[in-house]
Amino acid sequence: MNRKTDTIRLLILHESQDEAEQLINLLRNSGHATRATQITSEEEFIDQLKQHTWDLLLARPEADGILADIAISHIRRMEKDIPVILLADDNNSDFLTEGLKSGASDVVPMEEEQRFILVIKRELKNLAERRGRRKAEIALREAEKRCDLLLDSSRDAITYVIDGMHIYANQSYIEMFGYDDPDD
Repeated sequence: MNRKTDTIRLLILHESQDEAEQLINLLRNSGHATRATQITSEEEFIDQLKQHTWDLLLARPEADGILADIAISHIRRMEKDIPVILLADDNNSDFLTEGLKSGASDVVPMEEEQRFILVIKRELKNLAERRGRRKAEIALREAEKRCDLLLDSSRDAITYVIDGMHIYANQSYIEMFGYDDPDD
């Protein structure tokens, strides 16, 4: 999501198809390729979460009988990393506070288009960084496993010592010094 050429996969919870299209056009006009799905029921929302990977959820407080709070709870329950931007009618600080407490990443008044674009860019950047970190953590764990296998399968005696304390010793090292248990 760090390049403008990446397609934003967007879920929209909005009561008005026309206003949802305006949001999509606003994103497209700012240079982001966008594929959006408008949610019309809670069951459809759950199915979409299960079937696809999404980058953002743009949500009105309530649309088509679905509360944004319920949508956020489904995202949390399913352990999905999807930033939620609540679309407010105005700049009401109480609504903003409640939206953030409910788990939304931000609350943006619908008439503030520039702020909307900046919030979207920030959330996409943060999402890309989280996804990159998760990939790096997986790669690190795999590299550590490969190193452990290499050390364990070596016929040479290998140990790792920090401040005089053995942190790791392979089987050849343990046998060379006559120990039966690596903890000894």
